[in-house]
Amino acid sequence: MSNWLNKSNTSSNVAQNLCASKHYDVAIHCSYYSCVQLMLHYLEFYFGLEQNEIDNMLNPKQNGGDGLHKALGNYYYNSIDQKDEDDAFKFSNVLGKIRRHRITADYQKTISNPDNFNNCDKWQSEITDILNKHYD
Repeated sequence: MSNWLNKSNTSSNVAQNLCASKHYDVAIHCSYYSCVQLMLHYLEFYFGLEQNEIDNMLNPKQNGGDGLHKALGNYYYNSIDQKDEDDAFKFSNVLGKIRRHRITADYQKTISNPDNFNNCDKWQSEITDILNKHYD
């Protein structure tokens, strides 16, 4: 198992454990990063990119000023869109939702609740399913 895939699975498992302990904000954070780590896994193992190539691709100075997360989402949207427009739209939409919840969980003073986490958990599964469908 690749390090990225191991990290992704661990983040997903930790999210479930944190939810069970009612630490919803951190659980949402882990759910989101499970998706990011899975995308990084496929950059390496499906697209064959080395770490330095990934770093350069996601560097805002190299990609037109987008942050790492936006650049990563755009890369996958464009790749999936070549195969399945519906999946590309769903991927982008769901990734945006879980990203916004993660930003709220990390940077806002509001406390997330079980419904917030359950939505993120569902979205994480949807993103994982789309990525696995196209790149596994």
